[in-house]
Amino acid sequence: MRTNYLKLVIPVVATGILSLIAVFSSGGSVYALESSPTPTPAPTASPTATPSTQTGSISVCNVIMDGRGNVVDGSQIAGVTFTVKGLPHMLNSGSGPGGVIPDSTFTTPLNLNTDVFGGDGKNDASCVRYDNLPMGDYFYSEETISSANGWKRPLYNDQYITSVRDKSFFPYDNGIFTSQGFSDNKNSDGQIVLQAGRPNRTLVVLNTLSAVASPTPTPSSSPSPTPVAGGTGSNNNNQSQSQTQNNNQTVNVTVDQSALGAKAPTKQPETGISVLGLVSAFSAAPFGLMLSRFGKGKSVFRRKEELGKFALETFSGRNRGLDNL
Repeated sequence: MRTNYLKLVIPVVATGILSLIAVFSSGGSVYALESSPTPTPAPTASPTATPSTQTGSISVCNVIMDGRGNVVDGSQIAGVTFTVKGLPHMLNSGSGPGGVIPDSTFTTPLNLNTDVFGGDGKNDASCVRYDNLPMGDYFYSEETISSANGWKRPLYNDQYITSVRDKSFFPYDNGIFTSQGFSDNKNSDGQIVLQAGRPNRTLVVLNTLSAVASPTPTPSSSPSPTPVAGGTGSNNNNQSQSQTQNNNQTVNVTVDQSALGAKAPTKQPETGISVLGLVSAFSAAPFGLMLSRFGKGKSVFRRKEELGKFALETFSGRNRGLDNL
């Protein structure tokens, strides 16, 4: 009976020992043989929230003033262009990727569409605005003018610290573009930085007339007349010339006191009529004719009548232009 018990127990014990040997040889655990634990699921990773990308804007404005400080649109010198160029990215302040703004060009007369000085409600500048710009650094060049004659040096203010409302402007400071790498005036150094706390900036360029410019008139040319076909043509040249000349001359005329063989008497004849009076009235020639008719000497009454009649006829005839009787 004891032998039968051993026959039953020994196979069972041998089987257990072999099982233990198999488990240890495979690197398992006794507990694993006893039970299989429920697998714990891996935690699901929550997606990281992506922050929204902020953008900003840059406005470039042009202002023109005359020699007295009055804002004008430049219509008196139409056709002049002003250009501010956007420059490639040169520095990085760490505020963002930045970029390059387009070139800004303005032409007189300006379209005044923005009140940059404020306080009066009047538009005093022509502005162009660039939107949806990433945060970061942007650069601008000095302004170029198509016709620099008659203009003062341009002045700038990108309002890094100083506002343009008090009309403060500065010369262009190109220090950051040189070997020194920094500028003395950040209001006009050619760099604009868009930041989260200040995403919108405005650059204002001031152009001042050094004198009131008058446009040069364009001479008009008149075409020469085209000759008629066939070699026959006409050209009417009407010329008018006026000349006035005053010649004041004094002419001395000496009259010979003899006519028809008669000389003026130097002695009054013995007649009843004043001979010298007749000489004065009729001149020497008719008087000589009268003497030849009546002669000298004493005269009777009839002769006096005839002489008076003759004198009257002669005087009347002379008045009618009959100088020769």
